[in-house]
Amino acid sequence: LRDSVGDAINLVYPKTGDYKSAFIVENIDDEDSTEAIVFYKTNAGTGSVRMNILDQQNGEWVSVWDNTTVNGTEIEKVSFIKTGGRVYLVLGVNVASASDKTLIIYEYAQRVLKQVFTTTCANFAVYDLNDDGNEEIITLTHTMLSDTKKETTAQLYSLYQEECRQLSQTR
Repeated sequence: LRDSVGDAINLVYPKTGDYKSAFIVENIDDEDSTEAIVFYKTNAGTGSVRMNILDQQNGEWVSVWDNTTVNGTEIEKVSFIKTGGRVYLVLGVNVASASDKTLIIYEYAQRVLKQVFTTTCANFAVYDLNDDGNEEIITLTHTMLSDTKKETTAQLYSLYQEECRQLSQTR
């Protein structure tokens, strides 16, 4: 990582979930080798979290993708969904001034990270809710109805061939 972005960095660790390391090693494409997903900030300021993907080439780790994560200041949670021969990276990103998270779903293919879906929510989980062998995404959103009353809505999403579809919603 330092060979590609320099030494002036601070690693960023996901706050919750199964993946709490700044370096997450996972096979996220159709190659046999694994990739490393790294979250960091530059020491130049308190700006957005950056995400770098390192891939193995000729036995060496090489940076193949580096980008910001939509102005997020923290990574809340990282999950993966594997369906239809594809691997999706599911991120919950926090912005310091907001109470909601940004949920972002990426697909990494041919050394390109493509954003597939994004939404705002209070929380989310990735779980095979209907026991069909495919994981779904459950989000919770809060809507303020008045100064003292809020309504919570749950949404159920499913991924299919690069598309995230809302299957259900309930209060």
